[in-house]
Amino acid sequence: MPSRRAWVNQKDMPAEFLIDQHFNVPGVGLVVAGTLISGVVALNHVLLMGPDNQGKFNPVTVRSIHHMRAAVHALLPGQTGAFVVRSRTKDHVRSFGIRKGMVRSGPRPRPFSFAPYHRLFIAPTFLPQNDAPSRSAAHLGITGLSIGAWTTFPTDQVLLEPSMNPVATKSFTCDVLVLHSQTTMRVNYQPIVYARNVRQCVRIAAMDKEILRTGVRARVTLEFMYRPEFLQPGT
Repeated sequence: MPSRRAWVNQKDMPAEFLIDQHFNVPGVGLVVAGTLISGVVALNHVLLMGPDNQGKFNPVTVRSIHHMRAAVHALLPGQTGAFVVRSRTKDHVRSFGIRKGMVRSGPRPRPFSFAPYHRLFIAPTFLPQNDAPSRSAAHLGITGLSIGAWTTFPTDQVLLEPSMNPVATKSFTCDVLVLHSQTTMRVNYQPIVYARNVRQCVRIAAMDKEILRTGVRARVTLEFMYRPEFLQPGT
């Protein structure tokens, strides 16, 4: 089947790499694996990795790239791969609090030939913030999202272009459709959000309806419970 996304149109965009896994390989160092959703990442590419537990993005250098178990000179949009990364500061890269959900970003490298790939699945999600996460399960559909206020806490991580000037967010607003829930949801309800590679408990801080039940649509403001995350409008 043809890809739903025209990856060839993403190669001139700033690099954005969603981190799904990380490994500490003896004699090699930190290896991060995930999916490149925009831009091109080449060897010695300088990217920002984060956010860490304080919501900061730290500069790293890509020293090695693997795709489909083979060493390559560059990773293209839509491809999955793994990077060996080195810190560009005196701090060891392991001190950056690497975890699933981080993002890497960086400046655009020299152009490379491009072949379209389609190995990507992005699932929008959201989270609330409060004392203890709720154990009730609710199935929610998110139709829109906008970034709200942000603070400096840890988040799921990515690799991004420095030119993007990324900022971690502690709260965001989204349009929600409750597909199925046996629980009546109110302000301070705490579901779990899945947005791209972000997975975290959130608290409903505000909404334009008094309660949420099955079949109800509402605009909801959610706050991450534990750390800030990197999200973009339309995620």
